[in-house]
Amino acid sequence: MPFKLSKLRLSLSIVGLLLLTFSLWQLKQSRTGLVFETGHTAGIPYQIITPENPGPEKRPLVLVAHGLAGSGTIMQGLALTFAHAGYVVVTWDFDGHAGNPHAMEEDIYSPWLLANVEQVLDAVSHHQQVDTSRIAIVGHSMGTGAALTFAQKHPRTQATVAILPVRTPVTPELPHNLLLMAGQLEPDFVNNARARLAEVGGIGGDPNLGNARHFEIIPGVEHISIIFAPMTHRLALDWLNASFGIQTDARDYVDRRLLWYGLVVLGTLLIAVNLIPRTTPVTQSEPATPVRRILISGLWIGWRDCFTPFAKTGGDWFVTGFSSSRADRRGDLGLVVRLERLLHFVRKDGWGLVRDWVFVFASR
Repeated sequence: MPFKLSKLRLSLSIVGLLLLTFSLWQLKQSRTGLVFETGHTAGIPYQIITPENPGPEKRPLVLVAHGLAGSGTIMQGLALTFAHAGYVVVTWDFDGHAGNPHAMEEDIYSPWLLANVEQVLDAVSHHQQVDTSRIAIVGHSMGTGAALTFAQKHPRTQATVAILPVRTPVTPELPHNLLLMAGQLEPDFVNNARARLAEVGGIGGDPNLGNARHFEIIPGVEHISIIFAPMTHRLALDWLNASFGIQTDARDYVDRRLLWYGLVVLGTLLIAVNLIPRTTPVTQSEPATPVRRILISGLWIGWRDCFTPFAKTGGDWFVTGFSSSRADRRGDLGLVVRLERLLHFVRKDGWGLVRDWVFVFASR
């Protein structure tokens, strides 16, 4: 039966296209004014984010350590916030995570996390913008173990931010300038933070003397949403600025990428449901028509570029889970097969998909 495009479907498709275009543009804007460099050291993939057009002066270095089952990419909201504020920021993938091929050790309190941090620091220390006499480290969950250990082993670390701290002990002397944060919905980590606060002597101190200590409970967030919460970003940046001073070319930035990601999903669904004919998923023996191939390939490219970072943190099912055989995963037709199966799924439970993505990535 020929596919008829009603005025309503056309209107919804146009709305979807506008949402998709605007959101992708906003995502690109979040990177404007910054330079992104990637590298590997001892198999550890890392990324350096620096302000564009730097002056002759060197900048404080902020190391950002992800948590268990995370990646450097999932910490990019914090990293972008710091980089727009004038800091050199480094993220990486710990052993056994994302692009790091090394197996992780089961004990997160063993020295392997610290070794990863030190290897990354070694690799980036010679960067032209890095001032190795001014270092801060920010960690989330498992990454707080690395951050707290690193800051005590390397006393030149002037600021430490522990988001959902683990049970790594600290002392009244070290780390310098320690900020602890925990989500209201994570009582175990709230208790961990209170224990670390007691070990350092409670709230107080002076950032200029390196003995400042503070603890904040972030309302309404849990283990993942805390790293996307605007309050987390603001408190962490304020802590860095108190320790190092506001950088000369700092720019205001609020990370709203989760909103734009959500609108990308919504825009894509509007286009997919209303513009692509309702057919059963194609098979390898049933080639896609040219029009269908163009539509699906365009949507695939947009989704691939937008959601590759999340695929690194466990979202691979989203781009490969609709293939029933290895043959489906090869070549251009494989992409069409996968996305058509995705669209078939979307038509069955499209709004449920939006709901799930919003819950996972945008909960505050």
